[in-house]
Amino acid sequence: DVRSIIEAARLAPSAGNSQPWRFIAIRNKKIIQNMAETVEKKIMDLYPLINNEKDVKRLDNYKFYYLLFKDAPLVLAVIGEKSKTLFTKLNEKYNLNANYKGNIDPDILSIGACVENMLLAISSLEYGATWMTGPIRFAQEELEKLLEIKRQKEHLVSLVAIGKPASLKNMPPKKSIDELISY
Repeated sequence: DVRSIIEAARLAPSAGNSQPWRFIAIRNKKIIQNMAETVEKKIMDLYPLINNEKDVKRLDNYKFYYLLFKDAPLVLAVIGEKSKTLFTKLNEKYNLNANYKGNIDPDILSIGACVENMLLAISSLEYGATWMTGPIRFAQEELEKLLEIKRQKEHLVSLVAIGKPASLKNMPPKKSIDELISY
């Protein structure tokens, strides 16, 4: 099943066919627990920095979501890298003045497509999954060290926690189509 999930991921489209991803399948409970402890410690370090009781309570209530992966039988770590597409190389070489705004990153968009393919494959195999970026916000360097991510251009981008769901959850509310489209 893990190979089927990764097969779906690797077939995702990517900018310039750069395929800026690789994966670590983590099944070792001790490693997963160490990852969760690392994230929790980093979150706990934030509490003294927040001087508003309401915000402390909000963080406390949300901490659960940053640690959802801790009991998963499988966690896929999605490793991304900065790539250079043909257009990026030409732009740098000839100063074409054709830059993306800072908030557009073709590699992250490509990895998003890759993760979506993973989630579809996971669902088709009748597993449950959650795609997580929150833990990376708090403990990216520490998690990269734990997972021995040492390649120079690589970074931990997200985690996908996978398992058999104990129960089905309702989808959170989504915006209506009318809120999202204009003609």
